[in-house]
Amino acid sequence: MADRRDTGPRERHLETLITTLLHSVILTTLHPRTLIQVTLQILSTPENRASSAPVPQYASHSPVLPHLLNTAMLALLNGSIPLRTTFVAVCVGVLEEEEVAEWPSVEVMEGECVACHVFAVGRGGEVLLVESEGQFERDGFERAREVGRGLCVGGDVNGDADEKMDGVDAASLHAWLRDAMAVDVKRANAWREHL
Repeated sequence: MADRRDTGPRERHLETLITTLLHSVILTTLHPRTLIQVTLQILSTPENRASSAPVPQYASHSPVLPHLLNTAMLALLNGSIPLRTTFVAVCVGVLEEEEVAEWPSVEVMEGECVACHVFAVGRGGEVLLVESEGQFERDGFERAREVGRGLCVGGDVNGDADEKMDGVDAASLHAWLRDAMAVDVKRANAWREHL
């Protein structure tokens, strides 16, 4: 029997966000009466210094949501599921003076951020999903949205090309997605080189 201890409203909300976005990009009409199941499991999370619980519980799901979305997109592409578009997701925090933090750490989110936004951006730059937490003004949200779009589709908005996501150039998450799939295709076709 599965351990249901860690499931609750937060996990169901994440499931709803992910399911809704995936349903909107998958060409389901090409596969009538077919189940396409994507299972995502969080294996580790950053330490939460404020919590002594064995499984860290955050007030926010923003640190994990973009990673779940990017993983789901890679799984669909790896499974050759026909899609309307591809997307990548990014987390952007808004600090007190409406400064924008790209890929803020959990410590920054819990301490300095007044708002946190997760954006899923399609290949053409269209924003497919926005999940926001905290208090923010429209100007701060618009600035965060432009930074998020810039991180996803390319064009370094802040003039800073530091690596922000596990070795990924922040200037283009779509380029990262394309490169990751190219490596996967090359690996899958490696047997043909020996013929």
